[in-house]
Amino acid sequence: MRRSSVKTTRFVATARQALANLGVSDPSRHILVVTNPSNFVASIPLSTILVKRTAFTPAEIAGFAGATKAVPHTVVLSAGALPVKPNPVNSVVQTSDAKLGAFYAAYPFNITPTTDNDPYFYHFARYGSVASNFFHSLGSGDRENAVGERVLILLLALSVIAAAAMLLLPFVLMREVWSGLPRKGLSVLFFAGVGFGFIFFEITLLQLLNLFLGFPTYSLTITLMSLLVFTGVGALASQRVKDHARVIPGLLAVLAALVLFYLFGLGPLTSALLGTPLALRIVVAFAVIAPLGLCVGMFMPVGLGRISHLGEFPRQYVAWGWAVNGFASVVGSALAAILAEIVGFDWVLVLGFACYVLAVGAWMRLSRTLERA
Repeated sequence: MRRSSVKTTRFVATARQALANLGVSDPSRHILVVTNPSNFVASIPLSTILVKRTAFTPAEIAGFAGATKAVPHTVVLSAGALPVKPNPVNSVVQTSDAKLGAFYAAYPFNITPTTDNDPYFYHFARYGSVASNFFHSLGSGDRENAVGERVLILLLALSVIAAAAMLLLPFVLMREVWSGLPRKGLSVLFFAGVGFGFIFFEITLLQLLNLFLGFPTYSLTITLMSLLVFTGVGALASQRVKDHARVIPGLLAVLAALVLFYLFGLGPLTSALLGTPLALRIVVAFAVIAPLGLCVGMFMPVGLGRISHLGEFPRQYVAWGWAVNGFASVVGSALAAILAEIVGFDWVLVLGFACYVLAVGAWMRLSRTLERA
């Protein structure tokens, strides 16, 4: 299948979704598509897509179809009720809403509409097929269909190897001490949960604030700055907390509220303020991330304080906690990008919260261990 066909089909799918968001129930009267399968421009096939908020009139559709005859080798892919040869573009336009999801799922490439939650337009190849054909060579026509996914899988594998070698392998040198550390399984759940959860939140917020701030560099700078500053403040504030048994579940409740806000409230807020000056948008972005930083910043020092009272080697146990957390953070960066392409950023945010739920459960088990000691 030609790359241009896949791209054209996904463009049309995205246009159909945009029209549906505007209340259009019959996209076949609002989308016209032609293509020139020959090498039209710089050896690249060319497709033309016309999208109109109001329905095209029969005269406009007829004129469009007639005008294409003046261009050699041009083929009409979709033009209202005009008959065309079966093709995926016309299927996207003509298929009913009830059957459209099944059509997308059965199509050999990912052509679902591109949205802010799933912004990767060139993510055509599904990861199942990419993984099963990972060691097969790619043809020249597949460069846009599978290379990016292969790079991410390779990056994930290299992240696991490098992080394990740098952070976990050194404990082999002190394996006698390491083997004597109590409750290592629970500590792994806690520190890995905090590491994965933090990086999942960070990657998602970088995306959610990208459009609002205008440039990826602004989103990266503001998100990281706010998170790092307020995680530091949260870590400092955790030293003043005495009753961790009550505070940790409370922090989880705050995290749940923040996740709900980011899922359902952040979009309307940023859309309403999109036309305001950049300086104000920076302040708003900084402010919406601040409570998350304060909250997640307390988990690491509280967890480290808890394990430092377990066993005979508190310093080594604290080092183990940092190593596990660092491993999860490094690996989580590549994993978050892959998960975002598979399930979307909203689910990555939910998975980040699930990681903190797992971490809190492990922390409570560790606390009961300490109380019994």
